[in-house]
Amino acid sequence: MLDSWFTYPKTLIKILELNFHTIAMVKAMLKVFYTYGGKNMNRANKIKQTFSWNFSMLIFGNSTSLLGSIIFNTILTWWLIETTNSAKALSYISAVSFIPIFAFNIFNGAIIDIFNRKKILVLTDLLSSFICIVTGYLIFKGIVNIPLLIIANFLLSTCSCLFDPTVRAILPEILKEDLIATGNSITTTTSQIIKIIAPLIAGFLLNNLSFGIAGAFFINGISFFYFST
Repeated sequence: MLDSWFTYPKTLIKILELNFHTIAMVKAMLKVFYTYGGKNMNRANKIKQTFSWNFSMLIFGNSTSLLGSIIFNTILTWWLIETTNSAKALSYISAVSFIPIFAFNIFNGAIIDIFNRKKILVLTDLLSSFICIVTGYLIFKGIVNIPLLIIANFLLSTCSCLFDPTVRAILPEILKEDLIATGNSITTTTSQIIKIIAPLIAGFLLNNLSFGIAGAFFINGISFFYFST
């Protein structure tokens, strides 16, 4: 088995000359083609074909929404520790986010199959945006307490547990069958990159702009609204 670092045509040809076979990750190179099932396959071209307008908008919007959510969660955690100095409050809010996963995941598949998937994405993001902006406004006005944050986090997690599987389920509607695997790979890779970058941005906001919990809710609300449009 070879990693993509070693998957060059000369290497593979040499292995075949030695009467060996190999399983290898294919490098995305524009000028290199591989034959599979009688077809010439080019990984780089396949990636280019995947980025249709609809898929590009899905990736961009989903990345924006995910970026806002992680920044929000990072600032929320910091705020709870700084303000309450209580691990119990943090554990309550964190635990609440798992309740929708166990309570509603059973019905997700049926809901996604019955209703229009694009409308599900738009509706869940609009609801999430509304929840964040209203909660942020209440906090900005001085109405802030743990029960409010628990309710807001529960509602956001409920929307998220329906939104995330819908993103994966909608790919067959916007991509050709032979591009779905590539689309899934791009979606996963983009999400992993966002998960690395977002906490760094949150740290910068906290250190340089004195961002509070209200600002975190507003950022998250704007990111959700942006994707829904």
